[in-house]
Formats: sequence, structure tokens, C-alpha cells
Amino acid sequence: MQATKQHLAEFKHARLWYNEPYCALIVQASSQYLPMAEFVELFHKAEDYVRQYAVKKLIFDKTHMKVFHQPSIIWYHVYWKVEMAGLGLKKHRIILPDDRLFKEAIHLVKKKIIAEYPQFHLEDYDIKYVETLDQGLRE
Repeated sequence: MQATKQHLAEFKHARLWYNEPYCALIVQASSQYLPMAEFVELFHKAEDYVRQYAVKKLIFDKTHMKVFHQPSIIWYHVYWKVEMAGLGLKKHRIILPDDRLFKEAIHLVKKKIIAEYPQFHLEDYDIKYVETLDQGLRE
């Protein structure tokens, strides 16, 4: 699978890749934290590629992350995902770090989104947590 990845963009704390056989955009965090300004810039750039390649699947690899900025994740779910769904991107695969506290924090932010943004429905999206990039591409 690695050979089919096309490098698209490099940021200070993340990279964007495209996998043509799976029509998948890969967002790979390369550091322990993504500041909100870069996070938003990264996903706006990702939107350009979603449009260019008619991307059907996004894989967000958070393996290297230790913490995240809660408002960034809320923006990603409530605004960015909704806009991308309008472009045909509804399949999301997430690779989390092997960190119990990080996973609990993700669960809490999802609960917050459900409580505070009733217009957003997580069940409208095909979201799965996977262990590896290959698994994310296949599922």
C-alpha cells in the first residue's frame, strides 16, 4: 500500500497523502499536537484535494498525537465533515494512539458534540476506528 501513496502537502505538524486505488485522502499528524490554526489550514487544504480527486474516504492518522485541541475537533466534526459530506466524503477512518487517556478524551468530545450540536448527527457518517493505515484503506 505504501507505494501507492502520493505525497500532497507538508505542514509543520502534519502531512497530506493521497491513495489513488482506494480514492482515499490520508491526514497524518506528525507531532504530538496540532495547533488550531494549522489544523484548520490543513483541513482547508484537504478540502481542495477532496474536490480535485473526488475523495470518498478520509483516513486521519493520529498515532503520534498525545493531546488535541477540543475546539479543533468540534470544528472538524460539526463544520468540516458536513461540508465534505456534500462533496461525497462520508467515510472516515481514524487511527488513534495507543493511549487510554487520549481515547477517553475523544469519547468526551464526542459526547459534547452530541449534547451541544443537535443538528449534527454522527450516525450520518461512516466512522470507524482502525489500528493501521492498511486496515483503514481496506475497510
